[in-house]
Amino acid sequence: MFSMLKSYAQACCNLLFPRSCHICSKLLCGATARFDDHLCADCFASMKRCDVVSCRSCGSALTEEREKEEYFCRRCRNDRPDYHRLLSCYVYDGPVRSLIHKLKYEGRAYLASTVAKLIAAALADKWLDQFDALVPVPLHAARAREREFNQADLIARHLARGTSLPVVPALQRSKNTQALADLKKQGRMRVLNHAFRLEERLSPMLRQRRILLVDDIVTTTATARMTSRLLMDEGACRQVTVLAFAKG
Repeated sequence: MFSMLKSYAQACCNLLFPRSCHICSKLLCGATARFDDHLCADCFASMKRCDVVSCRSCGSALTEEREKEEYFCRRCRNDRPDYHRLLSCYVYDGPVRSLIHKLKYEGRAYLASTVAKLIAAALADKWLDQFDALVPVPLHAARAREREFNQADLIARHLARGTSLPVVPALQRSKNTQALADLKKQGRMRVLNHAFRLEERLSPMLRQRRILLVDDIVTTTATARMTSRLLMDEGACRQVTVLAFAKG
């Protein structure tokens, strides 16, 4: 009886407040993604996963036999970062690009939940078990006030739900840098020099821990390199793995 009443109530709710896809805004009368009933099956099917065989540092596809043996592309072979590896889930294009844009620039903080569900769908079961804490990549305070949230922090907190893993906002952005979108890797590295600092009161929570550094998108890996270096040197972490929802 209870299940029948619940179904009836849900049907009435859908009639009065019809659901639409978070990405394309299409009314959801048909199939949805199995893990999120606010994401249409078409948008989910259009999301391109990152290559399974990819560079541990930058996430680029590996084509040469030596690259596949070492799990490093030619560019990263002699320029390895402080982090252990990069986990990137989807290619920054189409519905993925639209989702990130809506989250960051249209103030739709609730979309962080969908992003976290998509990350979980892309990675193996129990993948979080290999980490001790999640650390979000920070926003500068001025930008956080403008946006009213840090998308990386929200994604990390949604990922941590249902686990015992703490989200430790141990990184602070001390310099409000210029937009990085049009800069190449070396230009970004120069701009980001001394742009981050470690919150000293939280650093004891990171010592000898396996850290998952969470961000929404990675492009040149400049931010990941700078922040992971800080965590490994000043936070004395045991290991840092970078997680990016999208690879640009």
